[in-house]
Amino acid sequence: MREQTMRQAREAGFAEGRQQGYDAGYQEGLTAGTQQGTQEALLQQQPMIEHMQQLVSSFQQTLDAMDSAIPARLTQLALTVAKQIIGQASLCDGTALQHQIQQLIQQEPLFSGKAQLRVNPSDLERVEAALGPTLEQHGWRLLADGQLHPGGCKVSAEEGDLDASLATRWHELCRLAAPGEL
Repeated sequence: MREQTMRQAREAGFAEGRQQGYDAGYQEGLTAGTQQGTQEALLQQQPMIEHMQQLVSSFQQTLDAMDSAIPARLTQLALTVAKQIIGQASLCDGTALQHQIQQLIQQEPLFSGKAQLRVNPSDLERVEAALGPTLEQHGWRLLADGQLHPGGCKVSAEEGDLDASLATRWHELCRLAAPGEL
């Protein structure tokens, strides 16, 4: 029995030693495997990380370029809006005003009575020289109005008024662009 007890004790010690060795080996292998897996994953992810860094850098460069392009585009938009208000790019030579008056004359059926066309005094002579006969032919009377800015005009008739002044056109454009803010 003594031999049997010694054998059982030896087997138990051997089994316990084996289990401790297995547990220690498992833990050591797990730690080493985790470290190796993490390093390999980082190496595999490195090209993707570099690509993402390039995308972020490219995006920032695009934003910087937009910061310089937007003011120029806004300026161009403002000039386009001003051109739409005036009707033509040139206000100085009076062609924009003449074009506007010709458009109003074409709308003559809106005005059945004697219409009065009012323009800024500085535009009066130029309008009379360019459109005087046409205005007379349609029975329109040309008047100077110091309250109008150069380049604008107003038509008055029994049916009502048509305001084609620059201030009114600008106000209307602003109202359409930002309703409720004026």
